[in-house]
Amino acid sequence: MTTFDVRRVLDPIISHGKALGRLDVVTGHEPKSAPRGKLSAAVWVQSTDPVTSSGLNSSSIRIVVQARIYASMTSEPQDAIDPDMTNAAIEWVARLNGDLDLGGAARTIDVRAIHGVGLGAQAGYIEQDGRLFRVYTLTIPVLVNDVWSESA
Repeated sequence: MTTFDVRRVLDPIISHGKALGRLDVVTGHEPKSAPRGKLSAAVWVQSTDPVTSSGLNSSSIRIVVQARIYASMTSEPQDAIDPDMTNAAIEWVARLNGDLDLGGAARTIDVRAIHGVGLGAQAGYIEQDGRLFRVYTLTIPVLVNDVWSESA
């Protein structure tokens, strides 16, 4: 079994976010300080676990990636915050849906929740550095074959 590098999964997800042309910044980590720009995004791994659709001597895994789009609640015009974020989230999900194996890095993005949660996005709010942000968090469950060897 070859050595697995999660960057093979993260890099195409980040690239799809950057290719939208709607986000000022897309980083590969949760921000340690308040995000900058009208719309910015961050991508990170939220969890990993084995899936039941594994081989006889290896385990396939699910990597749940989170991508969060941020907009300051003081952005103007106020009426554009939600539509701009929703459009970015929908387009990012559509791009991922069109690249289900992430350029060959994965078996598939688990769009329809075969193994737990499916591909989707949820709006909400977070406070960081004393500032309130409107956020859209994408949940991107990625299935990767034969990552862990099994032996008795």
